[in-house]
Amino acid sequence: MVETGRKEKRREEYSQTTFTVLCYNVLCDKYATQNLYSYCPSWALNWEYRKQSIIKEIRNYEADIITLQV
Repeated sequence: MVETGRKEKRREEYSQTTFTVLCYNVLCDKYATQNLYSYCPSWALNWEYRKQSIIKEIRNYEADIITLQV
């Protein structure tokens, strides 16, 4: 059994530990087509362009944990 004083100390340690999580949905290149996104200019659907934009945005958030959905 943990003593009350130790429990309180643990709670304080946990409350002081913070981190950020970023979950980013990356549109799969297979689905980034003019047929599905006709309103979007073709240059914006290009993977190299999107990749650079995604990397820039992810870095801007400075998250501790990053997950990507494809």
